[in-house]
Amino acid sequence: MSKILNALRHCPATLTLVAIGWIANVGLAVGLGIGPAASTGGPLAQVTHIPGWSRPLVAVFTTSDGLALLLVTSFALAVGAWAEPRLGSWRLALIAVGGQLCGIIFGAAVVFALFAVGLTKSAVLVDETVISMSPWVIAILMATTWRVDRVGSRRIRVATFVTLTVLCLIVGNLVEVVRIGAALAGLAFGYTPAAGGRRGKPMGARADIPANIAIIIAALGTSGLISAIFRHPAGPMAQIERLIFVSRLRPISLANHCFPNGFSSITTRIADPSCAVELARASGGAISPILHHVALFLLFIALADGLSRSRRAAWFIAVFTQLFAIVRGLVWVHLVPADVVFPSHHILSALPPLYFQIGISVCALILLLCTHRSFQVRARTGTYQLAAKRAALIIVTGLIVLALLYALEPRAWSAPQSFVQLIAGAPAQLLAIALTILLWRTFAATGQVVPSERFFVRPEEQDAGAHLRRLVTEGGGSLSWMSTWAGNQPWIDRMGEAGWGYRVVEGVALATADPVGKVVDTARIVHEFGAFAQKNGWIPALYSTHAKVAKAAQDLGWTAVRVAEEAVVPMESFTLVGKKYQDLRTAKNRAAREGVHVEEVTWADLPEGGRDQIRAICAQWVEGKALPEMHFTLGGVAELEDPAVSLLIAVDDDRTIHGVTSWLPVYRDGVLVGRTLDVMRRREGGFKQVIELLLVEQAIACQEAGLEFVSLSGAPLAPAPASAEQSEIQERAFLSDSLDRVGRMLEPVYGFRSLARFKAKFQPAYEPMYLLVPDVAELPAVGFAIGRAYLPDFGVTDASMMGARWLRAKLGV
Repeated sequence: MSKILNALRHCPATLTLVAIGWIANVGLAVGLGIGPAASTGGPLAQVTHIPGWSRPLVAVFTTSDGLALLLVTSFALAVGAWAEPRLGSWRLALIAVGGQLCGIIFGAAVVFALFAVGLTKSAVLVDETVISMSPWVIAILMATTWRVDRVGSRRIRVATFVTLTVLCLIVGNLVEVVRIGAALAGLAFGYTPAAGGRRGKPMGARADIPANIAIIIAALGTSGLISAIFRHPAGPMAQIERLIFVSRLRPISLANHCFPNGFSSITTRIADPSCAVELARASGGAISPILHHVALFLLFIALADGLSRSRRAAWFIAVFTQLFAIVRGLVWVHLVPADVVFPSHHILSALPPLYFQIGISVCALILLLCTHRSFQVRARTGTYQLAAKRAALIIVTGLIVLALLYALEPRAWSAPQSFVQLIAGAPAQLLAIALTILLWRTFAATGQVVPSERFFVRPEEQDAGAHLRRLVTEGGGSLSWMSTWAGNQPWIDRMGEAGWGYRVVEGVALATADPVGKVVDTARIVHEFGAFAQKNGWIPALYSTHAKVAKAAQDLGWTAVRVAEEAVVPMESFTLVGKKYQDLRTAKNRAAREGVHVEEVTWADLPEGGRDQIRAICAQWVEGKALPEMHFTLGGVAELEDPAVSLLIAVDDDRTIHGVTSWLPVYRDGVLVGRTLDVMRRREGGFKQVIELLLVEQAIACQEAGLEFVSLSGAPLAPAPASAEQSEIQERAFLSDSLDRVGRMLEPVYGFRSLARFKAKFQPAYEPMYLLVPDVAELPAVGFAIGRAYLPDFGVTDASMMGARWLRAKLGV
């Protein structure tokens, strides 16, 4: 809250506009008895005390009721705090006023045009004055999209225009048209040559097609729910809901009811319009109309989720739903007479709603067909057979529950009917609910139905794993050996010169460390991996990369977040001389006195007794933690078995192992140039300074071998030390602040900052490590995936233990 208030202090134009709005609303309410204090939100044009020429100006700062004033105020403050630092105060104020006036002019032009061509029968809208502050806020929002990255701006624009269009088609008021006009004006006012040519070469609009299509499908699915929530929706899509979706009678059944003496064919028209409407509204069903809308809404949201992941099955189902809507609309055209039209108080009052519904479905179908190449991710064999079995199980269970409810209270339904009639109306709703559950589960990136790891494009190399392991020896970062670990999939670029190890978690393709191989064009490698991930419906994310990769990704328009500080000890400057290294000398001297020495081995060199000791030490270490052992970039016993990994063990004369560390190799052009610390374990009750001893001995050995550096790995969520150099990578301040708070919160549980202070004994150089994503909006999903990668089995019990330990640490217990 304090940060929000501090941000608003630097937004004088926003605060001024909001203050004028409150003064105007209170003044009108007190002086003229209209506005938020009025009993009804009638048009401002009805107030004859206000001159006609001034009504548009007054409308800029007024709302129809008190709730609207509070909502618009919150919206304006949020948008203003984000937009004003980017636009400037004077520019924001001009865009606000100009956007609102242009929106009113646009709305008036649309209404007069519709009236002139005969598409609206009412002249009420011609004299109506819009009462809303929201258009100028929307204008500011759209103008600011020129000041953000292109992926984010596309998402904001698509979501805004789709939302405004759906509201216009459902609510049907003039203010909805004005909002669209204000959005267009804001988009025009915000453009400048500098904004249009801003830095960053994003992955392209094609990669964003699935997300945009998903937004549109989700918006279409909200129409029924929104029309049910609004008191008096007057838009064409609201009328469609009343005529079609509220009714659960088939067209043939409706015709039978309206024609008790029979009819000749399906093309017979209904003579009495009220018959169709009343039967549609009065038809009883197993589920209430509002639940019917909810089921459809959830179904479309599930489809949108699948489309956003580029799932081919979601595309097929979305096409089928639009085809079904078109066919159903055409059938209803023959059953509902042409004189069933919209009420006279909204825009398209002369256009039959069924034709409008068919037109919308046709447009959606064309859009889906034109973008079919963006939905190529297929499920493995057997996925949908299993989904069908589960759907049948859900439907049968639903029918059993329905039977029990009917048996307990048959009079609780909206119309008296037998259980057979009740079941006849139930399958559509039950199937929608079942499909919703199964689609979400099937389209999800992980789970038992569709393991996301099966969705990947294999490289042309027959043995990609061996190819990747060879590339690691040719070049990479200090953590690149982790790409070869079990659980990672190999990815090789088109030219076969570079690659990454990645794993798919919760729909996110997590690539670890810097790319391996002879990387000449880092930007090309980043772009290719991002395109590969998005082709498979994943969110690409590069984790624990260094500044070179982060710079190349930012040039492509990606977002960089600093997540750790790697402690690197250069061998050319390493020494144990001086007061700063007193603790390290003490550890080495004390070990000599107590008969503890260090040996360098591999797992294969150890006798079975030595391996058992290491397993016991690791198990003892895990038992002492409040949470299960972490994985992903933190190795365990399995990673110690790699013959390329060097182990340093501290043993005494009785061959008791007091501690163990593992060291990953770092290569350049086939030559070993460094070692990176991975596993670090000590025996409980053993030599206390064993870890310092093992690290010192490794540094001395690497220095004698002529290696360039020893990496002590990164300290996650730890702040950069004062000695760290400032990075040239541009970071988002609010993200850095958020991660700093998370690091402080998790310190009692994981001790990341204590680990960073321990490594500081070696006087290392610090290199920042980054998380890279194409779109800042994807950071929450990526963060969740990273957490799941580290703790795949994290459950309720672990969360309780973590919370208890954190609370004890805070309370000092």
